[in-house]
Amino acid sequence: MNTYENRISTYSSAVSEQRKLMLYTVFASLCIGGFIGHQLQQFLEIMCAVRGTCYGNEEGFIYQTSLIHPIAIKLFTASIVLMSASVLMKLLMPVSALKIAGIMSSKDLLEVEKLYTVLFFTGSIFLIISLPLMFFSQLL
Repeated sequence: MNTYENRISTYSSAVSEQRKLMLYTVFASLCIGGFIGHQLQQFLEIMCAVRGTCYGNEEGFIYQTSLIHPIAIKLFTASIVLMSASVLMKLLMPVSALKIAGIMSSKDLLEVEKLYTVLFFTGSIFLIISLPLMFFSQLL
């Protein structure tokens, strides 16, 4: 009975650690992506207001990008950062070394690899949501 309780506590701690890793990754990606989107929005405002590129040339890339709503730009950059963070985590984590050293079991490593997949697909869902928002914000 004691070993059964130990297995449950070990499993619950492994799942909670994966949730923490996922939440930290999503939070960091949203913060970094939001910051990049904010910087891009300020760059567009400076390009349009100071240099006058937007108001004189309505066919240019800067003008078309300045019409996009800032939230759509931030969601787009956050999704790109989240997808790249999940790919980098999968590439940079020493999975085989952790398995050989006995730090994590193969079952836990499979769960961590599933976490990378979930993060990547979450980022791709954000990306799919942000693309129509960017398109329709230009029409309004």
